[in-house]
Amino acid sequence: MRRMALLLSLIALLFASAGTANPPSRFTFTFDDTFPSGFTSAACGFDVFVNIKGTAVATVFFDQSGTVIREIDTQPNFKITFFAPSTGKSFTFPNGGNLLTTYTNGGAVGSPALATVTGLLGGTGSTAPNAGKLVFNAVVIEITPEGIPVIDFVSDVSSSGHFNDDIAAARCATLSA
Repeated sequence: MRRMALLLSLIALLFASAGTANPPSRFTFTFDDTFPSGFTSAACGFDVFVNIKGTAVATVFFDQSGTVIREIDTQPNFKITFFAPSTGKSFTFPNGGNLLTTYTNGGAVGSPALATVTGLLGGTGSTAPNAGKLVFNAVVIEITPEGIPVIDFVSDVSSSGHFNDDIAAARCATLSA
């Protein structure tokens, strides 16, 4: 009987504390942007451009005091196209990865974060896409007008899955004449 009372008390406490947290904020962004890829252009020796197109959703979670504690970013219909005008070649792949970021210090600029990326993470047009799980140490570098922390990856923590050894070379092979 005492165990049942203790169990019910714990369940009530869990529901009470969960109910007092601030609800998450959800932001939806639509992209259709084209820009030069300096990294891939340098690797290939000719101009390569990237077009990102689709919708991204950022869901930001808060603790009971309203402090940012984590964020989940998804791209439900995101497509990335690499193209080389000089060769007329291109390839497109879905970017179905998710990013889970756990913040310290309320996501303040300069504070550390832990970022975990899972899913389809990069295509080459000629080999199997990068897919799996990557974990990074990160740092908050700015806050968007919506209040979303922006991170920069600092160091690798772990990886599992399939990752091309030289993704730039595989992309260049697909885009070359």
